[in-house]
Amino acid sequence: MARKFSIYKGIPIGLIIKKDLSRKKVSQKVLADSIGMSYYCLNRSLNNKRLIKEDEARLIDEYFKYEDRFTLNMQSYLYNKNQSKEHGSFKNITPSVRSCVFWDIDVSSLDWVKYRDFIINRVLEYGNSEEYRSVMEYYNNL
Repeated sequence: MARKFSIYKGIPIGLIIKKDLSRKKVSQKVLADSIGMSYYCLNRSLNNKRLIKEDEARLIDEYFKYEDRFTLNMQSYLYNKNQSKEHGSFKNITPSVRSCVFWDIDVSSLDWVKYRDFIINRVLEYGNSEEYRSVMEYYNNL
């Protein structure tokens, strides 16, 4: 299922993946298991509630035999396009940070604006460079 960025740009990657899953008659659960991703994270990503991480995108590209970096490019295109709009599909997306960085709190209830300093300090102390970059990009775009 060769997909080319130039043809599909502007279409949410989740819609493309869901359509390709349907064509292959494969469930999201099967895809999640095949690429070693939790079903919950995959489902949130396909519904534009979570960004797909680089390693996950690479595995999705390999699974569907997409053009190199297709998934990331599609996601980045829409993310950047929606950053300039007041109400985009990625408006409520939080930075990509492993749950082990916030092992002692419920991340889903964390107020990313109110606890900005705490979050930055925690990611500096326990996160990796990719997570730090993700958090800083999030706060720079607020």
